[in-house]
Amino acid sequence: MALERELLEGERRLQRRLGTPWLDVTDEELAARVGRGERLLTWDRLALDWPEFRLRWRQIVDVLRRHDILDAADASALHDLGRDAGLPDAVARWYAGDDAGAPAGLGDVVALTVRPFLARASEVLQQRVPIESWGRGVCPVCAGPPVFGVLPSAGGRLLVCGRCLCRWPFEPRTCPNCQATEGQRAFSALEGRYQVAACDQCKRYVKAIDVRRAGRPLFLALDTVATLAIDQALTAQGYSGD
Repeated sequence: MALERELLEGERRLQRRLGTPWLDVTDEELAARVGRGERLLTWDRLALDWPEFRLRWRQIVDVLRRHDILDAADASALHDLGRDAGLPDAVARWYAGDDAGAPAGLGDVVALTVRPFLARASEVLQQRVPIESWGRGVCPVCAGPPVFGVLPSAGGRLLVCGRCLCRWPFEPRTCPNCQATEGQRAFSALEGRYQVAACDQCKRYVKAIDVRRAGRPLFLALDTVATLAIDQALTAQGYSGD
């Protein structure tokens, strides 16, 4: 928990310093992108504050090294990249899903560093265009995969993006990864506070918090750690949550 708490505190401090991003795209174009199944936020429209980004990058690398998530050599290589003029291109390739030849640990460091920036842009975009009709298993804002789910008191399921924290509705009995409706299993865990939807077709699963049973909303960092035993049990059965 110490690692998650340190990361979360640093992220919150950065969020307080960030202004509202200017996204040069019309509402009509956003609605058209939703209709075509294209993510709302293209990389070229996200104007990052690179000095803030590089500062947060160094902090993330230091935190992960201090908690032995990165070894000394990998941390040194990532620090070098954080100072390099090629950092924006490396982050853009990660956003596009191209991590070929990337240094060890790059994906985790980029994801943690960029998340506050993406989350602010996601908030703005969701105020400008409805996403209820999206119907896809990846995030409508950034095309990231869901890392958790929320089961609201009113029913249904919301998926939660790990990259920009967007939440979008998705059919509970359909696999977000392969879209299969057959071979779906659902079960409760930890006194019903959580539910797991597992797909026997692609062997992927998504955890979700039942807010009525839990008596509180999702706290992603807390609930991710609280359900590590579920991850271990499902991994042992051949499932993957990544």
